[in-house]
Amino acid sequence: ASALWKVYFGMTIMAVLLLKFNGMSVFDSVCHALSSVSGGGFSPNPDSLVGQSNPILWIMCFFMFFAGASYNLQYKVWTKFNPLILFKNEEFRVYLTVFVFLGILLAGSLFIHLNYDLQNCLTHSFFQISSVMSTSGFCSVDFSSWDYTSKVILFVGMLAGSCASSAGGGIKIMRWLLIFKVMKTEMSKILHPKAVFNIKIGRYTVTKDILYQTLMFVFFYVGILIMSALAVAILEKNTVIGITGAVSAVGNIGPGMGNII
Repeated sequence: ASALWKVYFGMTIMAVLLLKFNGMSVFDSVCHALSSVSGGGFSPNPDSLVGQSNPILWIMCFFMFFAGASYNLQYKVWTKFNPLILFKNEEFRVYLTVFVFLGILLAGSLFIHLNYDLQNCLTHSFFQISSVMSTSGFCSVDFSSWDYTSKVILFVGMLAGSCASSAGGGIKIMRWLLIFKVMKTEMSKILHPKAVFNIKIGRYTVTKDILYQTLMFVFFYVGILIMSALAVAILEKNTVIGITGAVSAVGNIGPGMGNII
């Protein structure tokens, strides 16, 4: 608990100062700092962060991204003053890779389909991807008016989620990582039926109990997601609202796609 509070308090103070020095009022700086570091996503402004300057959006993007990263891992970085510790962690590497990959894809889609200039397409794409992956839910632009491709990319970010031991929600990158490792192992067993495979995260072997718990968690998560999506889609007579609304609610993300979300 002490380690968590040190990282949390330090990041909050940094966010307040950076936002204040870039033109945001003291009240708004404190509110947005608290809301970004916690992955809360609420803003004192009814339009969230729509209309804010690009420097403020990048500052918020930075803190939302690290709100979705493991606080235990960040504590090790702070105490040992070694940022390279982040990249030794397999989950963080996957989290960063997905973030960068989806951000570049979304930027390209905005540039091609909506004629955003280079600066704005990069700013809004990485901001919105960090927002949905960390499940903060801030908005820098009305993405309901985006083209279909851009919305699909954003939806993939919603499903990805954040890291374990973070402020974010969703399925978590660690569980996705374990699921793909299990799939890879099962396919390898088909080719090499007599081989013995151990599933590892970093240097540690994952026990069968943890794998079973992970698979059951994802099974129930997806099951609740499907039932919720069907119920909302039937009530609203709109598949998009049903699916994105369910993903947003179950993943604790906030914003969704459709006329009423």
